[in-house]
Amino acid sequence: MRADSPYKTLKEFVTQLQKDPASLAISVGSTRGAVNHFTVALLAKAAGVDPKQLKILVFGGGAESVVNLLGGHIDAMMQASNNAIVHHQAGKMRILGISMPKRSAIIPDVPTFREQGYDVLMDGWYAFVGPKGMSEAQIAYWDGAFLRTVNHADWKKFIDSGGWEWGYKNARDTLAQMKKEYDQSKALLTELGMAK
Repeated sequence: MRADSPYKTLKEFVTQLQKDPASLAISVGSTRGAVNHFTVALLAKAAGVDPKQLKILVFGGGAESVVNLLGGHIDAMMQASNNAIVHHQAGKMRILGISMPKRSAIIPDVPTFREQGYDVLMDGWYAFVGPKGMSEAQIAYWDGAFLRTVNHADWKKFIDSGGWEWGYKNARDTLAQMKKEYDQSKALLTELGMAK
């Protein structure tokens, strides 16, 4: 939200959505049916609001969402925290909540959705994929390379700069996570009328 928005808390924002789901223009960045859209849809559902009724807008990406929010053309945005932190710290933007399991060390004043009574958890992640048919030795090599990478000081600095939490899964655990999230995403996309 812009710093001068009338919605000072997540509860006030959600209360407005409960009154009229289409009354607030919300950007989800560049893609419907992705993490940002899922997060605002799950927040709506947690508040008893039909997520299909929300006024969702897309732009060329997070930067365009920021420009439109700060310019007063939209009411809110659901974005990765790195798109908002610098503006929040400068007093131009108000972050009402984060969908991470715990507060971010870089913005400790911002409560999680769960702390505010909305059981919504949506974590972003990166995945590297290789060609089909990789050998166990090849998979083990890349598991080791990525484990060394995520333990490197530069990676940790990148994670800290975005206010994210560090985590690592090897190939087997990543595949299980992707399967679980695929099933959850398919169910939510079907509910949003974007899949069958």
